[in-house]
Amino acid sequence: MRYTKMWALILGSALNTLGLFITIPIINIYAVDAFHLSAVQIGFISGIWPGTVFCMSFFTGMLAQRRGYVDTLRGGTAVNGLSFLLMTFASNISIFCFSLFLLGLGKAMADSSSRAAIRYLSSTGDSERYFRLRYLLQNVSCVIGPLIGVAAYRFIYGKTFLISMLMFLVYLIITFTGLRRRDFKNESNDQPSILKNFSVLKDGSLQLWIMSGTCILIAYGAYESLMPVVILNAHGTRPNYGFLVSLNAIVVILIQLGHLKLFKNSSLRRSILFGFILLAAGFALYAIEWEPYVMTVIATIVVSIGESVLFPCFDVVMGRISPDNKSALYYGAGELRQVGFFLGPSIGGLLLAYGGPVSLFIASALSIIVAGVLFNRVAFFGSNQNSDYDTKQM
Repeated sequence: MRYTKMWALILGSALNTLGLFITIPIINIYAVDAFHLSAVQIGFISGIWPGTVFCMSFFTGMLAQRRGYVDTLRGGTAVNGLSFLLMTFASNISIFCFSLFLLGLGKAMADSSSRAAIRYLSSTGDSERYFRLRYLLQNVSCVIGPLIGVAAYRFIYGKTFLISMLMFLVYLIITFTGLRRRDFKNESNDQPSILKNFSVLKDGSLQLWIMSGTCILIAYGAYESLMPVVILNAHGTRPNYGFLVSLNAIVVILIQLGHLKLFKNSSLRRSILFGFILLAAGFALYAIEWEPYVMTVIATIVVSIGESVLFPCFDVVMGRISPDNKSALYYGAGELRQVGFFLGPSIGGLLLAYGGPVSLFIASALSIIVAGVLFNRVAFFGSNQNSDYDTKQM
């Protein structure tokens, strides 16, 4: 029965990602076609849903801890489905913007509760395997989703959002057929006040986790927003951005499959160290201007391997530093790291303008190194609670 529930959560997470990535490539295109928005207006509306995730994740984690993982997950999935229904039939920009707010709210509700539920069902030894499997299927969805969305948009225009709604409807059905509320019980009946919940932000391990994640997302935020500009200014000496995105997705999927089969007995600490080294090295390789086309491809492969090895470890470590009766709250608070996606493009833009691509990528590598140092400290602070941090994964 435990495996049935786990598969419901993992497959549901994949459907969640698929529904989201069917829509992400066409939101801005549809906004221009339907509402004739300017570039400034497009920039504003594209930040509504990620900004909502950043602002609401802590509170939705609090909700999941109070109302239960399953109810919050179902609620978030239903809100997501409603958001895409509103997008489809939005008659003006205000309704469309409100639908994007609902998208961010639903995502915040579903993400913290689903990860906390996976952590609840996992034994200490196998949590990394389940989070890696979740990450693998989410990356498959990241590849398939845009292909479906872009192809469907050519034929059915705004009705494409209904396909995303269908994904979340299937996910909602799975939560009712595969999950039961009574299977996820808090070990403590104590329900602290809303203000007292903020005291979790005093946890040193959580603070370091958030700071480490922020540093990583600063590097990724700068890369994702400015790499197309770097490629454009390279005048054909670097591969196009679409190719790099596809290469990243393929490498991540292959490495996750390999890690699940070949390196399942590797220690978590070794995976973290290896992942940070590869990420920092990959961003540094982008700065090498000798044979930039080849070096960009090599750097993308190195970054992709590091990403696939490291990123699932963040969810595992969060599960180990969070108390059993506050895991959803911790996962929600952890999303404060998303501020890195807002800071990255601004900081990166200044570096690119005044120092060029070399300064941008070297600074990104240094940000990854700082993140690695901070994340290693998480292990130090969390060692008293989780003495098995260095143990082999079963």
